[in-house]
Amino acid sequence: MSTAHMSTGSPRGLDDRRARGQGGFTLMEVLITVAISSVIMIPLLAWMMLGYRSQVEITRNSSRTAGRNLLASYLPRDVGSAAAIDGVPTDCSVVPVPPGPGGADRMVLSMVAAGVNPRRTVYLVRPADSTSAVLIRRTCDNGVVDDIQLVEDVALPISGSVTASCESSCNARFGRVTLAANLTEGRGSVSVTASRRIGADQ
Repeated sequence: MSTAHMSTGSPRGLDDRRARGQGGFTLMEVLITVAISSVIMIPLLAWMMLGYRSQVEITRNSSRTAGRNLLASYLPRDVGSAAAIDGVPTDCSVVPVPPGPGGADRMVLSMVAAGVNPRRTVYLVRPADSTSAVLIRRTCDNGVVDDIQLVEDVALPISGSVTASCESSCNARFGRVTLAANLTEGRGSVSVTASRRIGADQ
């Protein structure tokens, strides 16, 4: 009596599926995956870049606004109460600043307040690093010197980045004094105008 031999091997279809699974992805599958990933990643990267640029712009605007607010809080009060505005910006040492490039600080505007003990107020520009400077308000009161930083990221060179101008005469009553500073990296400028309350009628 013959004995039937039963095959112990796997069906051909199952072998084909195993071989296909061990062979990895086909070129077409890889290309489809890359295409789908590109469709997802390109808008995502564009959105991330837009968010970064918006954050940089917000930071720049915040810095400029803060600087202008500080300048606007001090300059009108200083100019309005000044007995005299110096024709040549003068530091606390009461020595006129020589024209052209000189020391690290550049005096832009100085004035003397009215009163028994007149206080000198000086607006000056000081280099912060190799790319920018800062606008500082200095007060000199009975030998005590106090510096307050008002505006940062002022453009270089400091010889022309900050200007002080008068509408007519700096010491005329109701005369207008404008202090303007150019900022770095296209951040625009900061400008504040103040009016005299004390001075000669001209």
